[in-house]
Amino acid sequence: MHSRINSPRQTLFVVERSHLWPIRIFLVSLVIPWLVNIGPVTLSLYRIVLLGALLPCLYNWLSGKCGRIRLSDAAVFMFCLWGSLSTIVTRGAGAAVEPAGILVIETAGAYLLARCYIRSAADYRSMAILFVGVTLSILPLAAIESISGQSVALDIYGIVLPTIPEAFEGMRMGLRRAQGVYEHPILLGVNAACAFALAYLVAGNGSPFWRRTFLAGAVALTAAFSLSSAPLGVIALQFALIAWNGTMRAVPQRWLVLWSTALVLFLLIEGFSNRSAIELYISYLSFNPYNGWYRMLIWQYGTAAVMSAPWFGIGFADWPRPDWMTPSVDNFWLAMAMRHGLPAVLFLLAALLAATIAVLRRRADAVIYRYRLAYLAVLGGLFMVGCTVHFWNSSHVLFMFMLGSGLWISEAEQSSATEMDRPPRALRGGIGVSGLRPLAM
Repeated sequence: MHSRINSPRQTLFVVERSHLWPIRIFLVSLVIPWLVNIGPVTLSLYRIVLLGALLPCLYNWLSGKCGRIRLSDAAVFMFCLWGSLSTIVTRGAGAAVEPAGILVIETAGAYLLARCYIRSAADYRSMAILFVGVTLSILPLAAIESISGQSVALDIYGIVLPTIPEAFEGMRMGLRRAQGVYEHPILLGVNAACAFALAYLVAGNGSPFWRRTFLAGAVALTAAFSLSSAPLGVIALQFALIAWNGTMRAVPQRWLVLWSTALVLFLLIEGFSNRSAIELYISYLSFNPYNGWYRMLIWQYGTAAVMSAPWFGIGFADWPRPDWMTPSVDNFWLAMAMRHGLPAVLFLLAALLAATIAVLRRRADAVIYRYRLAYLAVLGGLFMVGCTVHFWNSSHVLFMFMLGSGLWISEAEQSSATEMDRPPRALRGGIGVSGLRPLAM
């Protein structure tokens, strides 16, 4: 799938690889909040990009140019199929066209874009560097918004075209919860947090410790301006996995020890606590006890709504709850079950599990090991934070993109190239990259 090039052009935060232009356009479109009217439909830039890329990516995938079809691919498409079917059941065929179409574009479109164009370690690093770069481009805007209380990003972009609406979500610790270029502060935090492990392990691969730490710290600061506990939880999990890998490097079975310990703790909580492990996690991952208590109410009433319509969900209908509760569901997995039924959630979880197993089964050299750790750390963080926030619009798209971005690892051959372990020339004098030789596929 990749094209061989001998001397990629060096630019700030970008490895020039000609076949990755759809990835570059997509990642940049995520941080531009313009809305474009196309007939009766208003689309964001990233939806337009995904709409244009869907059919070419589907053709490449079916023709075998993206490697063999994997179980995670089938699970993603089954989620789209079941989600579309459930929307028809709950809303009727006519009213289901637009929401079902958006579901397919944002799910299969983002997944296939990453699956088809990120086909080597060099591709993955190029993506990571650009994603970290566009994430850090939000940092000064988020800082100004949080300190001044003015949504400067939307004001600037609004000079040219209409943008997403401003969302004032209150103050915390004397600072405004910044939304940056996204619809809600939660989306700023979650999207930025996805870049943390990528910054340290992939974009900063081969560079000195202080530079990798600086990159990851700047990403964490960007997420922190959302003033939300959930994104900080994503970063904390990624940091914990990276730290565990580093401190326990001399222990060959370190991951078996970690997950065995986690399983024992889970069983102890389930067996001896008056609340389940999921309930404890939901209630304690918040800035204040009220938020934790409120999330538990969402879980209780939401699961009751799921069990009232377990196969196809309740669609976009209002869900039974006390009058004083808002309709917002701060739990991605619960929201998907409520909207599309339990099978839809099982298909998504199957895609995550299948992707994880596929990349873990592959023997890896030092470089691919680090990239695999970053990939799984990001997915693990998103899986956990999905229990306390909902992924919608750009965060849903980014979740699916990240899921598809690492499956090249399952087919990668171990590389004997030492160039990938050396600090790139541009990184020795600053933040940048140099050419990388792609792995054979």
